[in-house]
Amino acid sequence: MYYQQTTATAVHSELPRQWGGPGLPGWLVIFAIAYNAILAFINAHLMSLSSAHVAITEALVLAGVMLFLLPRLKQVPDIRPHILFLLGMCLLSFWVMLSNEATFIKIVRDCLIMVAFLLLGTFLSSRNIIFTFKILMAAVLSVAAIEIFATEAYVWLFEPEQYFFKTRGIEPFEYSDSGLFRNSLGYSSRFSFNFLSSHRISSLFLEQVSLANFAMVTLIFLMGFSQQMGKKAVLFFLLGSVFLILTNDTRTGALFALAMIPCFYLSPLFPRWFAVTFIPVLLLLSTVLFYDPSQTSLSDSFAGRIGFTLYLLSEADLPTLLTGNLAGIHSVADSGYSYLIYATSLFGLILFWLYVALVVRSDQPASKRYVFAMNGFIAVNLMIGAAVFTIKIAAPMWMMMGYLYKQANLPDKRGAGS
Repeated sequence: MYYQQTTATAVHSELPRQWGGPGLPGWLVIFAIAYNAILAFINAHLMSLSSAHVAITEALVLAGVMLFLLPRLKQVPDIRPHILFLLGMCLLSFWVMLSNEATFIKIVRDCLIMVAFLLLGTFLSSRNIIFTFKILMAAVLSVAAIEIFATEAYVWLFEPEQYFFKTRGIEPFEYSDSGLFRNSLGYSSRFSFNFLSSHRISSLFLEQVSLANFAMVTLIFLMGFSQQMGKKAVLFFLLGSVFLILTNDTRTGALFALAMIPCFYLSPLFPRWFAVTFIPVLLLLSTVLFYDPSQTSLSDSFAGRIGFTLYLLSEADLPTLLTGNLAGIHSVADSGYSYLIYATSLFGLILFWLYVALVVRSDQPASKRYVFAMNGFIAVNLMIGAAVFTIKIAAPMWMMMGYLYKQANLPDKRGAGS
């Protein structure tokens, strides 16, 4: 009887052993992160691209993930929470669209990316995930070295300025002829570590925000998987992340890296449900420390970005909380919390918060370290943007969550890190 109940799960858990390296799911994640660099090279040297090419490429990546998953969905241990989350977000999105008499399906795509890559991660072993990150970090550091020490060659390879102009409509700064993405040079009063590079590097991502977020996602990866690696591998990822944070001049990344030190040691001491407190506690603390009723616009400082999010949340009236606000959704790109409310109502934000915090039910130390670090990252990131919904950040983050979910739902409840 026990054999009959556990055969499907056992087959599922053994599946990754057939693959060497990242495995097919791992390569899908790598392509989800690297496709902009590939398209930029094509745009620079082979043919002119547009926003349609970017959208089609991202759709093909997601289609590849779905084609991999569809014949294997029965092998996922307890798929119900993910289907219910996706269905709930779709219904709330439809409710908002109906109430606003407008169409906005991006949030559905965002949630589909989350669930798809989580399910994809259930077909990976820890070895596959570690190998995937080794390839990613090696590629990112290699391209970063070219950008720092041979900037002209980097611009020749990718032409970031022209790529984002043609595919996103982002106008270059008039005073700059560097060929880099417009925000790479910053401005005189902006915070900088002044480490090696004269500009904020972007590496494989071609723009600065995604590289900063990748460095933080790598630190989250270390929280969950460092004890399954040798000391040299841990040092490679740790030093690589610090190098990217310093050359990218990311304020958030530096603070997040420091926060991971106590988080690593303290996380195993707390119950797994403690992740539920991250978003509400951060919102409360931010209100006490940063809320300024006079701030009604965005300013490019850490406090200014948080203050703008708090202003948007304070301005949300009852109709917005209950039925969203699609007319104003393009004005809240720098506030992930407002984006969720505007697109799915307050109930969508609550559903997203609970799903992220509670979907992995494991008391293993490595699992709690990862879940707490990921929830902390999402809580902070939603304060200053919505990058957690982009495929290049969501893909690796939710892939790892899927692996931990599988480990927590194995018949013997081993959990991650056992």
